[in-house]
Amino acid sequence: SFPYEQVQGRSFEDAIIILDEFQRVMIDDADTLITRPAKNSKLIICGDIDQIHESSPEKQFKNGLNYARMLFFDWEGCANIHLVDNMRGDITHVMTKNRRKVRRRMGQI
Repeated sequence: SFPYEQVQGRSFEDAIIILDEFQRVMIDDADTLITRPAKNSKLIICGDIDQIHESSPEKQFKNGLNYARMLFFDWEGCANIHLVDNMRGDITHVMTKNRRKVRRRMGQI
């Protein structure tokens, strides 16, 4: 685990790099992180589109996770796995399902 500032300018050879919660990463930062793998390295990007907490539709679309999906969608060295089951409790499922509607009523979207 490296703080973001320590990752800049580094390359990781013979490594498995896991970038978690990538839906929270801005596009410019995503560029820096995605370009760290070097020879014999694998990059795993994880995130949950349903956990993007930005209020505007533009911000929901412009994040590291969506960016990475668009960058690599046609590369045969990439796989995109979309899990559909909610592993958290019912309260999380209800909140996720209703969040956009409630925020719209509150004038946040």
